[in-house]
Amino acid sequence: MTDGGQAAPGWYPDPYQPARLRYWDGEVWTEHYHEGDGKLPSIGDWLSSTFNAIGAYGIPALALAVGASCVLNLVTFGGLFWVAGDAQLVNEEFVGDVGDIIVRGAVVVIVLMLGQGFVWLAINRFMQRAHLQAEPSIGEALARALARVPRLVGVWLLLAVAVVIVIGIGVLLAVLLLETAPALVALLVLVMLPLAVFVSVKLSFISAAVVAAPTNESAIRASAQVSKGRFWPVVGRVLLLSIGVAIVSGMISGALGGLGQPIDQNALNDIVVGSGNDIGIRDFAFRDLLPSAGSFLVYIVASSIISGLTGLVTTSGFMRLYLDSGAPSEL
Repeated sequence: MTDGGQAAPGWYPDPYQPARLRYWDGEVWTEHYHEGDGKLPSIGDWLSSTFNAIGAYGIPALALAVGASCVLNLVTFGGLFWVAGDAQLVNEEFVGDVGDIIVRGAVVVIVLMLGQGFVWLAINRFMQRAHLQAEPSIGEALARALARVPRLVGVWLLLAVAVVIVIGIGVLLAVLLLETAPALVALLVLVMLPLAVFVSVKLSFISAAVVAAPTNESAIRASAQVSKGRFWPVVGRVLLLSIGVAIVSGMISGALGGLGQPIDQNALNDIVVGSGNDIGIRDFAFRDLLPSAGSFLVYIVASSIISGLTGLVTTSGFMRLYLDSGAPSEL
């Protein structure tokens, strides 16, 4: 491979330091390594590589993340307007076609889930190639994501069935034991909570696995492999990244203050009348709560930038963990 061989992309012993593994992209050695013995890079190295990958491809990475967030925000609020735009409250009673609202709401939820899944896959794919120094592009990331959406939906459905079965069994056991053995119900709850946390960590890398792993590899197994033998180091890094991103995002949102709102606050304040125990609600339609076009545009832009940046950093960090673990990855 050092002489330009055609070995398949993957992890191989580093020809310069055989004790570690190095990623071969099919043509050249990249600068991406992992220890190969279950150890993860130090937290400092991991964070450094997380942000370096973003910095190396800043403009296209931000364009993809912020642009996708903007589209999702527009679809979200457009969907809400489509679902409840004609709904009204008259004499404190809801006026609207409940059946139609439920059907429309279900359609919007499905579209948003598919859209969010597609975005997650695209950003993960872009950052996968960025970390492996494989010339990522927005077009390639979108194409790969689109091709892997059915796989993601299949994984979601499989997990949904499993969750329904587990919850159903748990509820059935709780009902049967509640009167005869309440202590066992409490024990069941105590067992289920850490189990839920364990499973959540194992499945945290599903999006990365769906888009990065070869199609003949189980995405669930690939996601679980990230924390295999290093559960607590992975948990610590996930918590560190999640808390850090949440704090920075909160600080930015706080600094922006009331810059753009999804709901017209004046209209919302005018709905409630009276004081003390004598409080009423004026008649209003959902469309009355929408802000002016200018305020709405400011909100969409501001929220898209925040969600795009936080999503990009989080995805980069998770993808780096996925790759550092030696989980299945193909270009």
